Amino acid sequence: MLNKGIAFGWAQGIPDWVGILTLCLLMFCAVKTRELYGRIGLGLVITGGLVNTYQRVLLGGVVDNLPMFGLGYNNLADYLIFFGLVLYGYSYYRTTRKLGNSAGRKIR
Repeated sequence: MLNKGIAFGWAQGIPDWVGILTLCLLMFCAVKTRELYGRIGLGLVITGGLVNTYQRVLLGGVVDNLPMFGLGYNNLADYLIFFGLVLYGYSYYRTTRKLGNSAGRKIR
């Protein structure tokens, strides 16, 4: 199944440059991230994004061929993105707990 949008075929017609710009921003964040789990998570997201962008440029869409619990179809790159975001979220949670829940807030 050729998916010309993002997840579940939503937002069809978004230009390719939006995905490329997003990947560049993620690469910048990956370089700035110091946590190992955060870097691995962003690496998974970037890898999945590069695979999807490659297919989108080459085929005009992303080939979705893995069933997703009866909700639709995804590809391996979508799962890389999902698990990368979960790992990055875990890294963020660990970092904020390590800092005493003061990350992002002013300390009085």
